[in-house]
Amino acid sequence: MVDESVVKDNEVGVSNKMKAVFYDKCGGPEVITLREVDAPIVGDYEVLIQVAATTFNRMDLWPRLDENDENDASKKYPIGMECSGKILRTGKFVAGWKQGDEVCALLQGGGCADLVAVPAYHIISPPKKLDLASAAALPRAACLIWHCFFLMNKLTNGQKVLIHGGAGGVGTLAIQIAKHYGCQVFATAGSKERVELCAALGADVCINHKEEDFSQRVKAETNGAGVNYILDCVGVNFLNQNIKSLAYRGKLIIIGFEDPWGFVNFNSKALEDMELEIMGADLNTLHLVEKARLLLLVKKNIWPLVEVGSIKPIIGRTYTFDKADDAHRLIEKHGNLGKILLIPDNT
Repeated sequence: MVDESVVKDNEVGVSNKMKAVFYDKCGGPEVITLREVDAPIVGDYEVLIQVAATTFNRMDLWPRLDENDENDASKKYPIGMECSGKILRTGKFVAGWKQGDEVCALLQGGGCADLVAVPAYHIISPPKKLDLASAAALPRAACLIWHCFFLMNKLTNGQKVLIHGGAGGVGTLAIQIAKHYGCQVFATAGSKERVELCAALGADVCINHKEEDFSQRVKAETNGAGVNYILDCVGVNFLNQNIKSLAYRGKLIIIGFEDPWGFVNFNSKALEDMELEIMGADLNTLHLVEKARLLLLVKKNIWPLVEVGSIKPIIGRTYTFDKADDAHRLIEKHGNLGKILLIPDNT
């Protein structure tokens, strides 16, 4: 546990220490280390959170694997893009929050540490009846899904949605949200176990993309019409099949990549003929105000569904910070079901 002296010392700018996971060079999972570093100094509009849990997302992989990045990967893309925990201190101009409050936070990074300083407008209370650690699995996925489905687009009852990576951290939540809003949900996954999870979460059509061409299955299940939306975390490897799977004026929303440096030739004529749209979504590039708005929308629209059990975070594995390298290995080989949690060693 973090001593209350952390709060007092930070108020006068004294540098305290904490444990944090980071990597300062590219390479395999072995470059990931847990080290003692300076604790954050809390700004006037920030809160200091004692982290209960954070998550590991696929986007945390890429800086470590990008050997062409001349920048310090750990400083540019620190690990941990969301967290849950308790407030240890509030900044001078923060209102409405106090020490001891439990919160969820949307981060720019740095969540894989004992402490993290967060703008007060990027925190919300966790859903009631959900344990604090599990709440860490919700902010980023929920915000991304709401942004893609309801702000960038207008998902409505009766539409058809294809969700790739249906057994992953975002996919498992996206299936549940799309079903709640009355959509017919198609989901792809890469193993029998993962396909079964998609079905258990309510997906209407579950496809093992390693065993069959999902675009042919989608067309067969929709009498040739295709789907209105595709939520895609795979990227270029699925691009041509995605184009074949879309209905007239359908939209492909790319939220991630298996290979962020890959290229592919695609049928641009189909985009014109079918009036298709391809768009990308990335929470990291949103303005701070947009992120704050997203969190409030998630709290208003998604949290009540979690609280009554209509939607739940799927957590496949939990690791302590000192085993963060094992978490990286698991997600590299697509071994995770749902979210991967990382918790401090002293939890």
